[in-house]
Amino acid sequence: MADTSTGSNLPFDIQGLYDMYGQDTVAELLQMSVDESRGLLDQMIEGTRDRDSKIVMAAAHQLKGLASTMTINELAKLSFELESSARQEQWESIPDTLTRLESEYQRTAKYVSEVLG
Repeated sequence: MADTSTGSNLPFDIQGLYDMYGQDTVAELLQMSVDESRGLLDQMIEGTRDRDSKIVMAAAHQLKGLASTMTINELAKLSFELESSARQEQWESIPDTLTRLESEYQRTAKYVSEVLG
């Protein structure tokens, strides 16, 4: 297992998750979260390409909830931002937010991989 100390530069508080759910459960939850997040991001990308605000909003809302549950706060924050932009059909801001969301997802997925090692 990787270093699980908390730090402000980490995507989430792994020790807090261990305390909340137990180590074995956290490993399973994190892997499912990464997998589900990828699918939701793909839906947001497709919805953005098609300018379908309902798809973008729904996927962003689901990701916001998933990330919040797993204490992945930056991912939750960016998901909320994207959901709000989609609700208001602010298509000019959505691609930038989606790019930042994708980057945060990659950072989170990498950390999950390191933690689950």
